[in-house]
Amino acid sequence: MILGPVSYLDCIVFCVFLAPQLLIHVGLLKTVSVVLRCLPFLLIKLPYEFIRERFFVSRNDQTPFVRKATPFEDFVIRCVRYAFANIPPGVGRVFFAKPVALPFLRFRMLRHGYLKSPVRWDEHTTARFKGIWIRKDPSEKPDICVFYAHGGGFSMGSCFFYLEFLLTWASLLTEAGHRNPAIFALDYTLVPDGSFPTQLEEAIASYEHVLSVPVASFIQPEPPFGGNEWTGFAASSETGNGGAHIPLDNAGLRQTPQYGKRLS
Repeated sequence: MILGPVSYLDCIVFCVFLAPQLLIHVGLLKTVSVVLRCLPFLLIKLPYEFIRERFFVSRNDQTPFVRKATPFEDFVIRCVRYAFANIPPGVGRVFFAKPVALPFLRFRMLRHGYLKSPVRWDEHTTARFKGIWIRKDPSEKPDICVFYAHGGGFSMGSCFFYLEFLLTWASLLTEAGHRNPAIFALDYTLVPDGSFPTQLEEAIASYEHVLSVPVASFIQPEPPFGGNEWTGFAASSETGNGGAHIPLDNAGLRQTPQYGKRLS
């Protein structure tokens, strides 16, 4: 399932889903306060910089992103950058939450003619972690398995916000020739609901769960960003301990005494 680009209509619908969740989880007064603080940026700084950098700055002096991005992409990214830098995490996390992201995905699917996802996905919840399994055929052994943990500085984000991306990834893996690809996306606890080492414990537990799934092959990745968002391919032998190597090692977690032994 590969949907088309996000449109202005999608943005309006996203705001419709977002508004009641802000009132529920943030409150009317705080929501209004944040909106008022954003008005100078939205009404003055954003349009001024957008128009100046796109139409009055020579192409050679434009940033590579501005040169390549569509006006819509440029506009959205400017808003996102401002939001991450200026909106409190307790408010920003609502933008990525399941009650907003999941209805928005369903609207996008409906707009593209899908009444339900052609790629199967299921929520997986245990006492130690929770996440989403995306599997073409859960009854069959996957021939490749991807373990995914979203970014957000442990303070915002959810795997549901990235679900469209993950479903697209699963579709591309199928197109690439994989018979039964699988993806597990960890939905770790956000700060301040849980502090270190909660997120690390959940990552280890969920990774161990992924390793327990029999998979035909194993690919050892490198972390693409060197930060808190990393993607890995994980697989195991029939017994679930086929020498797989945890990519968390690349973040230096083996240097953490209480976890070094577990990650060895």
